[in-house]
Amino acid sequence: MSNPLEGIVTMAGASGGVGRTTMALSIGATLAQTGADVLMVDLDPRASLTHLLGFLDEERRRGGILEALAPESEPYNFVLETGYPGLSLLASDAMDVSGHVQLEAALADRRALPRMLAPLLEYHHVIVIDVPTGAGRIPRAAFSASDEVLVPVLPEPLAVRALPGLLDALVDARQVDRSRPRLAGIFLNQVQPDKPFFRQIVATLFSRFDPLMLQTGIPADPWFIEAAARAMPLPFLLPESAGAGAVVRLIDELMHRLRSAASGG
Repeated sequence: MSNPLEGIVTMAGASGGVGRTTMALSIGATLAQTGADVLMVDLDPRASLTHLLGFLDEERRRGGILEALAPESEPYNFVLETGYPGLSLLASDAMDVSGHVQLEAALADRRALPRMLAPLLEYHHVIVIDVPTGAGRIPRAAFSASDEVLVPVLPEPLAVRALPGLLDALVDARQVDRSRPRLAGIFLNQVQPDKPFFRQIVATLFSRFDPLMLQTGIPADPWFIEAAARAMPLPFLLPESAGAGAVVRLIDELMHRLRSAASGG
């Protein structure tokens, strides 16, 4: 399968509440519906992605991200089938402070995450990683292991203030490996055109971060909430919904951008 999103994609968020996990799952599920084998990797100690897919009950699992990161482990032993065609999960526990510290320690070796992901790429076209908000140790480890990074942003003043710090972290990661990660794009999430100051904020985002901004925005579709309540990706629950349709258009735009960059256009 020829797919510009082949490889490792991290969904990052500069500030909380941007819908990062929901968008990671929606994009992964949409790609799975096109025939790609997609692995979702939960690197968030809050285990939001694991929760959205209904696997937070540890009895349904046989280990997760910490076990997969162990030096002598076989990471594929911890991959779960979600029940949705083409969509798998490497889960996380909902961690306390001790677990969070343990995860950061496991990722302190820059080789640990690439070493874990390499054999998984033999079985999956795309690996989508969900990370905590911000530019801490866990997101930075994911950036260094990724081919592409996608950033959802809310059309709110905080988004404008928070983005530069995240972009600086991506630049730092790129200093380690000049070819990766590439910022695939920043896109607006939970778009509500009637919200006060919406046009002003969007104009500011595009003036400050163009050409990183993608044109496609994701509407504030209540079906995202319904999908989360059912532990079911929206593209599988209601593919004709406004939100699911916008995710398809976002991926189409992203693929066009990546093809153009690959061809030098």
